[in-house]
Amino acid sequence: MKLAAIAERRSEHPLGEAIVRKAKEKGIEVPGAGSFLALPGKGIKAKHGERQILFGNRRLMEEDSIGITRIEDRIRRYLCSREFTASEKI
Repeated sequence: MKLAAIAERRSEHPLGEAIVRKAKEKGIEVPGAGSFLALPGKGIKAKHGERQILFGNRRLMEEDSIGITRIEDRIRRYLCSREFTASEKI
């Protein structure tokens, strides 16, 4: 959550603002990223120290050659193993 909040700190997107707010509520220090780039319709890229942070959708990950198939498979298996109510947090 800390890296997501660092990356989203300068974001104007409601989801990014919610991530930063929740991190602060949990007492997580959220320093500013060294660089920040909003990519409309895709997500964001940020740099914190030597770490490059990408936070966004499938298209952004594919453009940066980040394989997400294994992660998608894990999420799919998890979701298929449960029944959720509309109010349940995933």
